[in-house]
Amino acid sequence: MLQVWGRETSSNVQAVMWCIGELGLDYQRYDFGHHFGGLDSDAFYQLNPNRTIPVLQDDDHAPLWESGAILRYLASRYAPETFWPEEIFARCEVDRWAEWAKVSVVSLFTQPIFWQLVRTPADERDLPAITRAIDRFESKLAIAD
Repeated sequence: MLQVWGRETSSNVQAVMWCIGELGLDYQRYDFGHHFGGLDSDAFYQLNPNRTIPVLQDDDHAPLWESGAILRYLASRYAPETFWPEEIFARCEVDRWAEWAKVSVVSLFTQPIFWQLVRTPADERDLPAITRAIDRFESKLAIAD
């Protein structure tokens, strides 16, 4: 059975859990990180010397860390052809868009929009900067169309 270390509110853990759900795999998830703590323990260090989540362990194999690597592992090991193509260029197309979303899109959303609208007190928000950030974000999303 798959074991996943990481709290459910982590976006990287959510990506791994979404993949596990799409593939219908059995798993056990353990709350680690943020207010759950545990990342500084010696036991967790043995799982991931970077002390970050998520971490995945599949049976007796060595623990895997870094969400992108975990996703590619799950797809390569468990996914059907329609999910993770065998043909290298078709697979690269899936991988390219996944990396694009993670690197190009998330960076335009997290700090300038999410943090400003959700984590910043209303009286401290820079609304013109948020509006500009939303415009940049929407321009980037248009590429996917």
